Amino acid sequence: MAFVVADRVKETSVTIGTGVLTLGAGGFGGFQTFAQGIGNGNTTYYTIENYNNWEVGIGTYTSEDNTLSRDSVLASSNSDDRANLEGVSIVFVTYPSSKALVLDEDDFITGFSPSYKGISFPDGTRQSTIHQPSGYLAEPPNGKPPLTMVRNTAGNIFHAYVDNSYDKTVGLHINTSPAYNPSWKMGLKDSPSSYTEEPQYGYVYGKNGSAGMYSTTNTGFVIHDTNGFWVQHNGLALLNIVNSTTSTTVKINGVPGQSSSLQEWNNASDETLVSISKEGAMVFDEKIADTDAPRSSLYYSSDLDKLAFKDGDGTIHTLY
Repeated sequence: MAFVVADRVKETSVTIGTGVLTLGAGGFGGFQTFAQGIGNGNTTYYTIENYNNWEVGIGTYTSEDNTLSRDSVLASSNSDDRANLEGVSIVFVTYPSSKALVLDEDDFITGFSPSYKGISFPDGTRQSTIHQPSGYLAEPPNGKPPLTMVRNTAGNIFHAYVDNSYDKTVGLHINTSPAYNPSWKMGLKDSPSSYTEEPQYGYVYGKNGSAGMYSTTNTGFVIHDTNGFWVQHNGLALLNIVNSTTSTTVKINGVPGQSSSLQEWNNASDETLVSISKEGAMVFDEKIADTDAPRSSLYYSSDLDKLAFKDGDGTIHTLY
């Protein structure tokens, strides 16, 4: 059945000894009987007063024979065992101190040992220790995630910002279109005032088949399961790498009005060794001594001042 505590429940009993209490030897004006306040089959806290004997415990009321069992003794005059009753006893519903939940002197809710174990919630889960010690979320005892945030529509899951004259905001946004492949973004937006506005810059994003990072909406990089990897700057695709039999594997694009090299290969001192000019010419910016050139290599010879090829045998061949 249920556990019940009710107001103004009190009866007498003439039960002798340590057994089940038979109630109803006498009533009290202004009080309920156990049948009225607790009900058949329900369990409650009780107290027995019997001359110098007393007992506080947990018992179950049965209406058929108007009895209260003494299931568990919490405290008693008989070394916390069942009191040996004699004569007339007064039996009433109580609120034992060991089971009490109260406001302490600092107005915090607390209980008392040894009975106080934690909190039991309506969904059946229980909490026996704090879940947010020292400012972080700990795994709850039910094995679920420490924190779950749910929206009913597309928009921001959270906002975080410094409350100043700018209110630049870090937001985590989820877009539910299409529902089978939603995308998410986490980055900066100008204000927390809109709960549905996406981050506009300095954000990362992802969805099934695509992920990327943007400094603004037209400058960043993306990797895609179909179009490969590309880098975009100021709205122009500068680099694209794709695994395809029908497309160029690596493509480097210039920009309108290109004035510098399309590509440079530099050493650790940032000295350009080889470059591709804006017109598409390969330029050997550094000359190499014949003895330093590796075999099977094309290079500009500092000894011959010509473009040369050293074959596998180490023989030098000028190309003009």
